Amino acid sequence: MPQPAITLWLLAAPLVITGMGTGLFVGPNTNATVASVTPKHAGVASGLIGTAQRFGTAVAIPVLTGIMATSGEPGQSLPTAGVALLVAAGFALAGIIVVAVDRSPRFAVPGRKP
Repeated sequence: MPQPAITLWLLAAPLVITGMGTGLFVGPNTNATVASVTPKHAGVASGLIGTAQRFGTAVAIPVLTGIMATSGEPGQSLPTAGVALLVAAGFALAGIIVVAVDRSPRFAVPGRKP
């Protein structure tokens, strides 16, 4: 019986780290976004966050799955899985760069204390 090319721990460790990172990011990001708008528009801001998250997921899953499915040999998707993960990391890095260089003016929200 052939040995698997990847162990459970090599697969589980990045998934656990990703889950923890997502959990640490989503809550504060939602709070900061909703707090930056007037109370009247808080529902719209919250809905927009959810819509953007679902849209990103709906686009990313088929793109990354398509990359993984381009493996030349049946059952040998590990090399292309690495490529798919690099593409995902590239998108994450692009997002980080956009946020880091965004110098658009922040505004004071009427009705909220700084």
